[in-house]
Amino acid sequence: MNGDLIVEDKEAAKEYWATALEELGTDTVELGYLGGDSEVAQEMDAYIKNQLEGNLEGLTVEVTSVPFEERISRDENSEYDIQNSGWGPDYLDPSTWLNMWTSDSPYMTMNYNNEEYDTLVHEANNELITDLTARYENFLEAEKVLMEDAAIAPLYQRSRAYLWRPSVKGVISNPMGADFTYKYAYIEE
Repeated sequence: MNGDLIVEDKEAAKEYWATALEELGTDTVELGYLGGDSEVAQEMDAYIKNQLEGNLEGLTVEVTSVPFEERISRDENSEYDIQNSGWGPDYLDPSTWLNMWTSDSPYMTMNYNNEEYDTLVHEANNELITDLTARYENFLEAEKVLMEDAAIAPLYQRSRAYLWRPSVKGVISNPMGADFTYKYAYIEE
């Protein structure tokens, strides 16, 4: 609905990077990157490191791959410069994502704070709860603020492919929460 809020523009990124280095009075920056220890996470983190270092001259990214429990602990203690993590929605509503980044959210551990964002999300969840159009518009505006601040950078949306035996019937695929509901599943003979 909001269009492309994140547009790849390597040349503009290089210009911003050069300006940042100049303002910082340095020609090198080292960032600590917190990632997971699974094979998929390590491959993705290596790719992101390669893209950042390959496109931003003078940047060194030190990747630390840790088990999930340790990553959560380091996340909660802000022991990283940048982090790659994921979130799966619990229910079918924009608030399952957008509530995370309000300054009073227990899930927001990266010290992001934007009063306009907080106001938009809180209004959507309170005063506008019965005005679905205005509520949705607030969520769209909050999303724009979050992206303009570069608080997060969504990289992908998870998808999976499944093979089903034709005789398996009644399995419900859920858009949010648990992947499947098997309550009504049966085998057709």
